[in-house]
Amino acid sequence: MLLTIACGLLGSTLVLHYPARGWTAAMLFGACALAAFARRDLWLIALPALLPIVAFAPWTGWITFEELDLLVLAVAAGGYARQALSLARSATA
Repeated sequence: MLLTIACGLLGSTLVLHYPARGWTAAMLFGACALAAFARRDLWLIALPALLPIVAFAPWTGWITFEELDLLVLAVAAGGYARQALSLARSATA
């Protein structure tokens, strides 16, 4: 659960400081996290497929953090949340 919170908070902080259309980036961050939560194997297809698409550094000016970092944090937050939920369910059963 700690990794879920850490990835979610770090990603949310980066999204709020995103230079181009921050609310759109926040919605996409949440959608990616929810998609990773709903489908656990989605990241195996999504991350390599979106790698050439999510490089907006020439337009946003972000050099230190890229959109791929946000995507990885969103997928990690969703995946770790799913794993924490399944562990909590198995512990109570």
